[in-house]
Amino acid sequence: TTRSTTYKNELRSGFEGLILARSRGDFRQIREEFAARLERVQFNDDFNEMRGIPATRYQLLAKDVFWSEPERPKTRQLTFTAIGAALIFMLLPTINLININISRIFERASEIGVRKAFGASSARLVGQFVFENVILCVTGGVLAFVVGVAALELVRDSNLIPYGDFRVNYRVFAYAFMLAVFFGCLSGVYPAWRMSRMHPVQALREEAR
Repeated sequence: TTRSTTYKNELRSGFEGLILARSRGDFRQIREEFAARLERVQFNDDFNEMRGIPATRYQLLAKDVFWSEPERPKTRQLTFTAIGAALIFMLLPTINLININISRIFERASEIGVRKAFGASSARLVGQFVFENVILCVTGGVLAFVVGVAALELVRDSNLIPYGDFRVNYRVFAYAFMLAVFFGCLSGVYPAWRMSRMHPVQALREEAR
């Protein structure tokens, strides 16, 4: 894929080759064929062994990050590391959102006190506030999707990056959307549960303060 032609005369060179597979089911057959071809290489210098294996972009990234062998890229470790970093990154705004929700729910203490006085159960109150929080998170996710699509279109049409073709990865967006809903539920459960266990008289007193 590079302009160098040294691969025609030498076994070692700075170039890459791309293999287009029809599906993931072909990966094993491609690796076996590649290994078989390596065994038939004719050496013409001081080297007598050649090692290598076809790898995906993700496997190459894992190999470079963890300095692992090409035959054993640490993709699982890279996946867990990325997930852990993402969870830590998202927990910070979640904690902030929990504090905001606690303040917001205490502002509605009189509503909660009246509803509990008329027989509303704790489970119903928790469900109400969690549902409201999820709606807010879903609305934010939809707005983020719209802004993201518009930003990609703007960058692509501006030609700031030559030959750049930026498009939305719907699978990644779906994962991010599910995470937003999950953390929306997580940030709404504790404040709602805390307020739902408050006695109606105490809730009215909190509002009076």
